Amino acid sequence: MRPICPWKSQVSDENHPIIFIRHGETDWNKRGLIQGTIDTDLNEKGHEQARTIARKLAANRQMFQGYDLVCSPQKRARQTMAHLVVALERDSHHVQLEDRVRELGFGVWESKPFWELKASPVYPPHPEDRYYW
Repeated sequence: MRPICPWKSQVSDENHPIIFIRHGETDWNKRGLIQGTIDTDLNEKGHEQARTIARKLAANRQMFQGYDLVCSPQKRARQTMAHLVVALERDSHHVQLEDRVRELGFGVWESKPFWELKASPVYPPHPEDRYYW
């Protein structure tokens, strides 16, 4: 039996890999601030990073023709996806915005420096414990 794609009611190929691409850099990334659910724009370096990965994928454009394009609704992700759509010669109207792939919320920690969170006694000291925090 072949798996069903969770975003569409179509059958997906078992050997069809899922490729995750992180958004390009934002000024908040550069400053080490926690973005979480806050909508931020890519900076110029982030746009260049997105164009770079888009060019690399475009080198194998035919390989990606059957792929669904799924994107977080957050601006930084949509801006990154816009570069991929152009490079892959795909129609942007077929990009599926999906809340399930958006950034995790960090609550009161959003907009604060990441080092501040890591220095907090509430932050789990062992990396594997962070999944249960």
